[in-house]
Amino acid sequence: MTPAEVPKFIAEGTVSKASLYNNIFGGNLSEIRRQSITIFDYLERFQIGYETTNRVDNLLIFGEGDELLGSYFAEFVAADRFYGADSRYYASKQEYIEGTNEGDEKSKEFLEMLVSQRRGLFFKIPKESEVELHLWDLTVFRFAGEYLGSVVAVVKGGGVVKRPLLSRLVRGLNRVFTGMLINSDRELYLATSGNYSQAKVSRILVERVSVDPNKGEKIVLRYDAASDRVILTVFFAPTLSVEFSLTLIRYEFLSRVAIEGALPASFSKECYEDLLAFKSQLIAAHTKRKADDPVQTGTAIGLNLFTLTDQGMPDPRFIEIVP
Repeated sequence: MTPAEVPKFIAEGTVSKASLYNNIFGGNLSEIRRQSITIFDYLERFQIGYETTNRVDNLLIFGEGDELLGSYFAEFVAADRFYGADSRYYASKQEYIEGTNEGDEKSKEFLEMLVSQRRGLFFKIPKESEVELHLWDLTVFRFAGEYLGSVVAVVKGGGVVKRPLLSRLVRGLNRVFTGMLINSDRELYLATSGNYSQAKVSRILVERVSVDPNKGEKIVLRYDAASDRVILTVFFAPTLSVEFSLTLIRYEFLSRVAIEGALPASFSKECYEDLLAFKSQLIAAHTKRKADDPVQTGTAIGLNLFTLTDQGMPDPRFIEIVP
């Protein structure tokens, strides 16, 4: 807005149009202008305002007077005299609930108000209500709070990440590496389609690496001060390991794959390709260990065909090839 428009917004009771929370994301700019500014382009990727949950939308639309959500509506929406609910919001909300403005311009206007109010909630929800109101579900990074609090903060402090979180990452890696809905998280499974490690579905088991310390093998999360990154390290031996920078987007990707079982369509193909490149590095490290360890070298030629049980557990079967 321009300075000349300020008295008009105040007189009309539409101060919420100048919402700071909305303008942080360039909501006061045209789409073309917004896309031309780098910072707004980056912030747009979080999709704050467009991502939501039923609980959040119920709070914003039906929260007024609701027994369970009423206190939240009063605290985060009604009490905000500047950018919360104004007379325009209440009127549009009532028309939306009654269905009298469905499909017309007013309906579109109310949906735009919801975007602005969701953005406001993202900044207003306090730390103690973050889990209850699923704050990070208001972004595409649903596991961001967990990543910051239970992973980054822990490893920075020299602590050990809780086993369930590491297990979820391993399960996600196994599903990407094999292309199958594997449920195992105690071992990391490296598989190929034969002579091609980048295949979407890999049924020939190359190696499995123990997550817990076992004969030099282990998988750990640590903090690298030089890069200020969380590093996932797979050890094949005390002196042979492969590292993978566990950025937020990679953590989110693996967590969703582990829980939902499918590759998130909202993430770039680059993330998936990064994980396949990581698998290639792991297979190369396994080959090196095998070459350096004469004990593991045998004369039998065979293949471990990778299959799953009905419960999604690995069931590899060795087939010996007779020359």
